[in-house]
Amino acid sequence: GVANKIKVRGHCLVWHTQTPFWLFKDSVGQQVSKEVLLGRMKSHIETVVSRYRGKIYAWDVVNEVIADDTSFYRKSPFLKIAGEEFIEQAFRYAHQADPKAILFYNDYNTENAGKRDKIYKMLKNLLAKGVPIHGVGLQAHWSINSPSRKKLSITFRHRITA
Repeated sequence: GVANKIKVRGHCLVWHTQTPFWLFKDSVGQQVSKEVLLGRMKSHIETVVSRYRGKIYAWDVVNEVIADDTSFYRKSPFLKIAGEEFIEQAFRYAHQADPKAILFYNDYNTENAGKRDKIYKMLKNLLAKGVPIHGVGLQAHWSINSPSRKKLSITFRHRITA
């Protein structure tokens, strides 16, 4: 990207489906503590973001933590071990590693009102704590007819001024 003057966006630093199972286990196969998991997550984020500092202008830091069903957060080893604090810490670690990078929360089905509202609530709470989140990535797994134009319009305008 740098050689061809193309902006590169990194995807993604924390994603439950793409995290190796061993990250959540100790040397004898037992679940690690919250402190160990956050330490491993910090090491991973610092290593990757620092390596590409100045080359990658933006990162999808945390991916797909909001549940599609009626529960708030998606059930994941990150949530089970560290609670929702892992989300906050991931953004803080990324910002420490590259203060100039633009940091995103990324998710799909954001056109669905229930999920969209949960994302908004989570981000509002994190921003109130001073967590460095600069944007939201909307995964557009859409076809020509779905979601409807009206639904997309509502999604894009829903919380823009909030």
